[in-house]
Amino acid sequence: MKALIFLAVLVTTAVSLPSAIADERNARCATPDFEREYEISRAVFIGTVKKAREDGDRKIFEFKVEKYWKGVEESSVTVTVHENPRFEAQFAEGGRFLVFAKSDEQGGLVDGRCSRSKDLDKFAEGAEEDLRKLGPAKPAPEKP
Repeated sequence: MKALIFLAVLVTTAVSLPSAIADERNARCATPDFEREYEISRAVFIGTVKKAREDGDRKIFEFKVEKYWKGVEESSVTVTVHENPRFEAQFAEGGRFLVFAKSDEQGGLVDGRCSRSKDLDKFAEGAEEDLRKLGPAKPAPEKP
């Protein structure tokens, strides 16, 4: 009898495990509301990706800042994204983005999954509400 129960548990686990893994990979994250995202972001800006490079599981993007709302001191800003099998950075060379970047442990800027950052070339209409809430922006600093 114990062997039969063990076999039933084993079969049930074997059948449900792939489904659970797939659900986790496809799970949507809870993007913070605008006010919370603005509050926790160290820098908020619109910029174009000038360079992208890889460093292990990190992708590092250099942005030319067009305009900003907070946290930008130079006309060029670097943002790091940690990638994994379930998440790839949305940024791409030549693309124009609204970026909400947080601070990492070393004081750099990071972005990732569950962010309000948006691709303005492909999904400009998805950024309209955030841009309206942000209001007038400051021009990019003139420092390189």
